[in-house]
Amino acid sequence: MTNTAIKVKQMTVHRYPDLSPDENNELATEERERFLLREVHYHPSGNILTDTEYDESGEAIEKFENGFDEKNRITEHRHYSGGELVERVTLEYDEAGRIVKELKHYEDGEPAQTIYVYDEKGQLTEKRVESSPGETEQRERFEYHPEGKDKPVLFEEFGYEDKLFRREKNRYELKEDKLILLETEHENMESGKKYKVVHHDPKAHEDNVANVVYDADDRIAEIVREWYDEKGNQVKMTHKTRSAANDSVVEFGYDDRGNMIMRRQETGTNYYKETRFLYNEHNLPAWQCINFGGSSTADVYSYELY
Repeated sequence: MTNTAIKVKQMTVHRYPDLSPDENNELATEERERFLLREVHYHPSGNILTDTEYDESGEAIEKFENGFDEKNRITEHRHYSGGELVERVTLEYDEAGRIVKELKHYEDGEPAQTIYVYDEKGQLTEKRVESSPGETEQRERFEYHPEGKDKPVLFEEFGYEDKLFRREKNRYELKEDKLILLETEHENMESGKKYKVVHHDPKAHEDNVANVVYDADDRIAEIVREWYDEKGNQVKMTHKTRSAANDSVVEFGYDDRGNMIMRRQETGTNYYKETRFLYNEHNLPAWQCINFGGSSTADVYSYELY
């Protein structure tokens, strides 16, 4: 992997009504520019070794650094801000190369640890966060479909301390040796909210219906529709909710190379957000502009390889 330096020029333009408008009610405009240098170095494994962001004077303002073992596995994450170490995380692996423990270190006290538990098939079955050994703050449990196609999750639950907070169940159908996700049930124990998502609901009788959300009384609460072109690119998505007066509409545009060059979201008549993209001859991002309600942010990218 080639080491890369990325120079970024970012210009932000804010437009808003002047608090003391003239007779023409013209809009005031504020422009700001900032120049950043981002330098990335890669480990022989292909993972990032260091990722550093400099200000205009050349001083490092943010730095992320990874440590590796003799098997080229990441064993440590370090985050520096303003030259000071603000976060350090170490990773431990089992004989199969799976992460079994993640330790977040603090200046004072015991590190917070995340424990990963696997079954005999190597599937993650439990993930728990402990503020100190034996004291569980947060827990997630997983169960998988017996067919084991890409390890689709049948059941997931999330708890905080000793209290169950959230549960999710998935229902699949096996078609031509492939598992198709049909339905997902969600339950929030704290709020008491229950709902289910039916994926590509056959009751809708429309090819472009992607997801239908039903409330606890089995009434339709949301409908998501998706459209694709002949190349398989998503070109449109609509999101309709029972409580909203207008649909949310998202449209996408692509260039001849299949790169997304436009994403526009509209909600009713009072809000829109449009993002446009350009790419250089190497198919890398060269320009991005976000426009929302008269305010815009533009990023221009140039690259130096060494």
